[in-house]
Formats: sequence, structure tokens, C-alpha cells
Amino acid sequence: MNVLYKIDRGVAVITLCNPPVNALSGALRIELLASLERAETDPSITAVMLCGDGGVFGVGADIREMGTPSARLDPSVRRLHDVISAFKKPTLAAIQGNALGGSLELALACDLRIAEADAQLGLPEVNLGILPGAGGTQRLPHLVGAEVAADLLTTGRFVSAAHALALGLIDKIVSDVRADGVELAAEMTSPKRPGPRRPGAQAPASATFAALRAAIDHTTPGFAAPLAILECIEAAYHNDQAIGLALETAKLQELRRNPQHNALRHLFLAERSARRTPHDVGEAEPAAVVFTCTPDCADGISSINVAEERSAPRLDRHIFVACRACAARACEAAGADSVIICSRAAPPAPPRARDNVVTLGLSAPAGPLNHIVYGRNTRPSAVADAAWFARRLGAPVVFSRDVDPFARLWATYSEAADTLLFEGVDALRLSEVTRRFGMRCPPVFSKEGERPLQTMARTTLSDREILKRLLAPTAAAGALAVEQGHVRHADDIDVAWVHGYGFPRYHGGPMYWSAVEDRKKPRT
Repeated sequence: MNVLYKIDRGVAVITLCNPPVNALSGALRIELLASLERAETDPSITAVMLCGDGGVFGVGADIREMGTPSARLDPSVRRLHDVISAFKKPTLAAIQGNALGGSLELALACDLRIAEADAQLGLPEVNLGILPGAGGTQRLPHLVGAEVAADLLTTGRFVSAAHALALGLIDKIVSDVRADGVELAAEMTSPKRPGPRRPGAQAPASATFAALRAAIDHTTPGFAAPLAILECIEAAYHNDQAIGLALETAKLQELRRNPQHNALRHLFLAERSARRTPHDVGEAEPAAVVFTCTPDCADGISSINVAEERSAPRLDRHIFVACRACAARACEAAGADSVIICSRAAPPAPPRARDNVVTLGLSAPAGPLNHIVYGRNTRPSAVADAAWFARRLGAPVVFSRDVDPFARLWATYSEAADTLLFEGVDALRLSEVTRRFGMRCPPVFSKEGERPLQTMARTTLSDREILKRLLAPTAAAGALAVEQGHVRHADDIDVAWVHGYGFPRYHGGPMYWSAVEDRKKPRT
């Protein structure tokens, strides 16, 4: 049973029940439509309340059905949206926990939305290179305004219940969505709202959309999904709803055919895989963390902000954390079950003589990245301890063995840029080509200061050829790192480079991009 149906004071309480996160599977959608039809035809029902089981409203599409026939079963989420928006009786969405993607779009189709204080709401489809396809691009702008809608839809970020209330995305924060929701729904005797438009909603000036397009081109050049989203938002104001919804459907189908969608699906799965701890030891138990650096340590390791652990740490298990300068003292300390040597730059190789020591790099050229390096003989428990600690720091966590292969790839990338520079490609053009591709870090020309007075004649390489010359050697170095066992899988390189080295998410990572380019080569 994927949907529970209950009547309370004349209110049909329809509960989504697909553990663990109430994803909108094909079976759930079929049962939800049947429940809605039952409520509409039952004369004793005065209103409908939609909620989720297990403290979660719903997270949208079921990733377990991604690319399977079940994902295409009727009714679609879009059809459910249309059924709810045309419902003859008042509807209320009672939100607990996460309300994301298609699940939030169903809530947007309801007349009233309430949420508990810890709820999180968002439409993150852009992170898969697509857009909300069940009315989200049409309803959200009239609730929160074009600029806020553009921000939420083109970034995929979540908002808290308090923020959602301030924006107009929900109507009320309650302490108990079940009890309060039934009470509110039972009182909903007034006619339904005529549509998603809030009183006073005005179409923004054309200059607003021009500014939003310029901002998108600056932050994510070449990324198709945000521009398609913006086009749909604009249509929400300048066309009637039917035309806007038709455009949303057409743009969704177009984006699904775009290679960027496949690249982002690859990265989504790669990020899930990269989170697994080497040796398959799972998550470590909470432990007491001991910082062995002094407060005035030059590396500032003692000032690391560590997220609070909800469960009490085991006081009989200790993780000692130190900078490179204080590493010896930490390694010799009594009672250290694991030792983590931290570095603000690339992590050094862990000492071979100790099986309880790992190193942790805290940053990369394009931003924070928690990179754990373990040795061939490192105890799995020490790796698990480091993973537990690193995840509390907030940034993405990646793993490698013995060396830092990600920095080696960056050096290979920079050497390829040097080679192009010496062959006559202008440095400004190299920077512009990589910027338009979406790289957040320009190439580092390590040998530019040693350039000879005479270089080769100006090259006629195309932008695509320049990218291949930069990334093919990088991918080859990555393949070697995988072959030598320094990285578990090529996907880990993609994750590290997207988060720490500025590679654009919508191209999937250097290993994925190069593999796709190789498949494009004509076979002889």
C-alpha cells in the first residue's frame, strides 16, 4: 500500500507512504490518483489533505525507477498536478520534513500549504539538468516573484519553513501538521483560489529578465537548464497558464535530450558512490575529538568548526587531530585510536610506519574539499574515523590511497595549458575558452615567466580542440591513477574535480567528458 486513505471530520486525509522518503513511484502515483477520484466523488468529503508518512512529505521522482518503464507509468506527476489544481473541493498540503521536486509541485497545486518548523522545501531538478515539469515554473513565480523563483529554480537550493513563509511559498507554520491540517481543512468552505496568482502579482519588466540571463551566463556559462527555466518563468507572466504549461513540457523534453542531463545524472550517481568509505566499513561510531595543536598554531587547525554530533561520543574512543607541524606529537600521544593530520592545502602522504594515521586536505583550488589520503596498510577503522570527522566539517569528502592524484591531475592540466601557450595559443583566449566551458578556475601557466621571445606561429585550433588538448592528458593521468590503485574509480575523480577544481557540474567531470568525447570519434 503506497497511499493511505482516511476520513477525519469530513476531510479525506491522503497519506503518501513509500519509505523511506515517499518518492513518487509509478505505483504510488496510480494509488494517489485513485484516492483523489474517490474523495472527489464522495459527497461526504468536504476537503482533501495531502501529507506524507514517516515525517517526510516527499522528495519527488523515485531515483530507483530512473530510466525504467515504471517512470513512464500513467498518471504522470504533471497529470496529478492538473487533477489537484482542477479539484472541485478545497485541498491542503501538510508538509513535514522535505518537500522536494515533484512532491512540492503537487503541494503548489493545492489551495493551502502548511508546514512544520523544521520543513525544507525546494525544486532541485536543475541539478539533473532539467526543470520542474509539473507546473513548478508556472506557479512558483506568482507566489514568490520572478527573481526569487529564478534564484530557487536555477540553483535548486532549499528553503526553510520560516523562509518559505516569508516568501509566500507556504501559508502557515504549525506545530502538528496532522492535527492542525485536519482542523484547517475542515474549515475550508470558501471557494478555491482561481489560480496560482497572488493579489497584486505583476509581470516584471523585460530588463529584469535580461539581467537574470546575464547573471546566469556569468555564473554557469553554457548551462542549458537555467536559461530554459528563465524562459518558462517569463512565459508564466506573458501567457495564459495553458500556454505556459505547454512551454514547460516542451522545454523539459528538450532538456532531457540534452547531453548535459546525462552528465548530471552521471555526477549524481558518482557523488552517491563517492560517499562510501573505502573497505566498505560503513560509518564510524561517534568518538571524542582531541585537537593537539595549540591555539596559536600557524595552520589554525584548532579553530576548525566541527558540526555538533547529536549522539553522545564514546569517551573510550579518541580521534587525535593535528596539523603537519604538530603531527609527531599527535602520533606519539597515548590513547589515540586514530590520528588525522590536517592540511589547509593538498594532503601529504600518510606515514607508512603507522596504521592508524590518515591525512586530510581541507581545500582545493576552487573551494573547500575534504580529501582523505590513507595508506596501503592503514586500518579500515582509521579511515572510517577520518570519514566521520571530515563529514562533520560540511564540505564534500573524497578518498585516495598513498598520494594526492587530484592535485597531480591539476598539474597535468596546467602543463597542457603551458604546451598550448608555447604553441601559440594566446593566454587570454585559453582563459576565455575555459570560462565559456564553465571552468571556475582559469589555467595556471606555470612556465609563462620563462617563455622564449619567439613562439610558434599563432595556432588555428578551434575552441573544442583546445578543450580536448587540455582535458585529454588530464583524463589519461586520471586513468593511470585508477589503474595504479590510488583512486577507487574514475567517478571519484569527477566528484573531486567538480567540487574542488572548478570543473562544471553540467559536463560531468573530466573523466566523463573525455569518455563522451572519445565515443564521438569516428571509427576507422
